[in-house]
Amino acid sequence: MNWLQTYNPTRQHRLIFYGIFLLLQWSLAGTAGLMDDETYYWMYAQYPAVGYFDHPPMIAWLIKLGTLLFGGSLGVRFMVVLLSVGTLWLIERMTKPKDPVLLYTIFLSIALLQIGGILAVPDIPLLFFTAVFFYAYQQFLRKENIWSALGLGISMALLLWSKYHGILIIFFTFLSNPSLALRKWAWFAVLLGVALFFPHLRWQYQHDFPSVQFHLFERNEPAYKIKFTLEYVLGQLVLLGPFIAWLIWWAASKNRAQAPFERALRFCFWGIYLFFLASSLKGRVEANWTLPVLVPTLILGQSVLENDNSAKKWIFRLFIPAILITTVVRIYMMQDQVKLTFIKKDELHQNEIAMKQIDALAGNHPVVFINSYQLASKFQFYQGKPAFSMNEVFYRRNNYNFWPLENPVQGKRVLVLKGGRDLPDGVLQTPRGELSYAWVDPYYSFSQVDVQLGSGRKIVGKTSQSTQIDVLIDCPDHSITPLKTAIPKEELKLFVFNLDDKITDTVYTGVLLSSLQAGKQSRSFTWTPSLPAGKYFAKFAMPTSMPAYHSLNSGILAVELEK
Repeated sequence: MNWLQTYNPTRQHRLIFYGIFLLLQWSLAGTAGLMDDETYYWMYAQYPAVGYFDHPPMIAWLIKLGTLLFGGSLGVRFMVVLLSVGTLWLIERMTKPKDPVLLYTIFLSIALLQIGGILAVPDIPLLFFTAVFFYAYQQFLRKENIWSALGLGISMALLLWSKYHGILIIFFTFLSNPSLALRKWAWFAVLLGVALFFPHLRWQYQHDFPSVQFHLFERNEPAYKIKFTLEYVLGQLVLLGPFIAWLIWWAASKNRAQAPFERALRFCFWGIYLFFLASSLKGRVEANWTLPVLVPTLILGQSVLENDNSAKKWIFRLFIPAILITTVVRIYMMQDQVKLTFIKKDELHQNEIAMKQIDALAGNHPVVFINSYQLASKFQFYQGKPAFSMNEVFYRRNNYNFWPLENPVQGKRVLVLKGGRDLPDGVLQTPRGELSYAWVDPYYSFSQVDVQLGSGRKIVGKTSQSTQIDVLIDCPDHSITPLKTAIPKEELKLFVFNLDDKITDTVYTGVLLSSLQAGKQSRSFTWTPSLPAGKYFAKFAMPTSMPAYHSLNSGILAVELEK
């Protein structure tokens, strides 16, 4: 390993490293099957907008651009791979390493940067624009003028257009340097960033802030479980790689540089990790949510590691097992084989075979999935035919509550599929697991009807006493005819759950579906709860032509009953 430690590559060798790495990533991107969320974001690109239920639209724009250049999975991932490699280049530009080989070894030792770096998900553009933001901030600190302020403002907007978590990078950076509040060019950058992000804010306002409701309220679990925190901590270890994660964290935490740029990196490093640790007390935290902190972690850690000979030796020692495992994973991802039995969930392999099975069963009839935006998206990607996902009361809302995919299947004979063995007509064995199915004729559901409380997001009442509940119901024009003709005697229901996700009460509101009109309208009903005092949560739902299934028509509502 001595040659690795002493070899100092020239600019040409840097180009060779990034060029070869880029080609390797594109090769993997074009051969590995798409993951569930990737096809969901590909669906974003089929319906261009400045906002979506789950995320801002940056990932949709990148996928749209890539698919204009290439077909298949390479087109979906092409731009994302370019950005992921660009992230590494920007990190090197900001660290200016005395030993680039050490930095390249670190890059290649982190499986996330290779395996995760090809995935067309919002986290990768967020990671890239985090690097762009820090690079722009570094230039701003060196010379404050209109040009550096323009770069800083644009980078802030691009962060937010990528994923809402970008606000944490901006917040902790400005928190690390309070004097920015007194600088005119810093204010210029902030106002520019807000102005560039305004179209998305306007979209949120026009749609009653669905992303805010989802991320701040609907994603929170009703009750804390210790596994949320344990999964978060273990997830961070896996994210950086179990071999060198501890070494990089140690190096980053040891960096004590006091210059404004390094102080911003430290604030983001500690702030984001602690923020999501605290968030795990409210609900499940996905490991990838901390991904942007990888940029400050690598910059802080690099400067410490290259000056610590003992730590450098460990980096080179651990490189061998890390790259071997990554290579094995790459080979497995690139071959569309039957999944390994010890892998509980394999989203990459034999997707096309599974979707062809579903298509063959459906024939010329429309396909509707229950509670699976993943399968609905994959079916449309691989088969080129539209499919609808009906989100019912035991699931959550997503963009299938907004896209115009429900209306075309109303009143038709459709094939309905659901994971497991719940549906009565048969079970289809696919590489994606068992899917039970039922033929429904005619099919009706009402996923695009939106129901909200008249005020707030909480129902407060007393046990055994009547409580009036005011609601605001928004019906799209195309939902009115089915509501009046399909199941006119049915009514809107409120399902009340305990904190263990079990239905404890079903409230018949008396609001007949046939009474609804196009547009927004107010309705009221009374509920006399017979439940013990305590905390619950509730969801509004509408009956469908499948008696056991109700379309979800609201977010999660808090319920508090007093004695």
